Amino acid sequence: SPDTSRYKDKRRSPSTSSSSGSSSGSESEQELCFTAAQLAEHMCELFVSVTSKKVKSQRALDMLSLCLHDDLKVLPLSRQPTEGVWPESSQSFVAQWQLLQTLTTAQMSPKTRIYVQVPQRKDLASFCVDVFPTNNAPGFSPSGVCGDGGAVVVVYRAVDGKITHIWCGDDMGVSERAMTEEQFLDSELFVGNILEVMFESFGARNLEDMVIHFNDYTDIPVAG
Repeated sequence: SPDTSRYKDKRRSPSTSSSSGSSSGSESEQELCFTAAQLAEHMCELFVSVTSKKVKSQRALDMLSLCLHDDLKVLPLSRQPTEGVWPESSQSFVAQWQLLQTLTTAQMSPKTRIYVQVPQRKDLASFCVDVFPTNNAPGFSPSGVCGDGGAVVVVYRAVDGKITHIWCGDDMGVSERAMTEEQFLDSELFVGNILEVMFESFGARNLEDMVIHFNDYTDIPVAG
């Protein structure tokens, strides 16, 4: 496993712009090259729109296709052979996602989201990690794209404005606990599973320069 102590002093708190994964560059470049966090949020919005009948199914599927790389892979986060539904292309993912649109779902929103990037290397992938409580994930479960309603952690990898990989796995109880950023990044879920995925993409050298933006949407201080 990679040494997590090397990047801890490089973490920084999210701002309004960083939580959505914005980066430097012209406005046109930012519009054309969406980050993993922006694409993940868009997928949640599309799923809600379809299940609530606010958007026609085919239009939503067309919009979803624009978010995905043609060779999209959906993989188990545990790296162990897992029974389930694991699409190996954007076409098979969209077809499976279409089958799930009859689900009656609540608002699709993660309990915890982290966005990860290496600011100095715009050519590298960006990552978004969403932890969804039970019955809150947009068609994902620890068994892949099957919408069985279980609590799940979903890791999205994006390059050049397209999602290239999605990993799904057991959230290891994280969605049931209030966790600080430090606790989450020191958890077995992050260090044992999620960081391994990022390590393979970034490499040891770039892992030292990655910046993590952390958001816990259930533990927001209320003034007064």
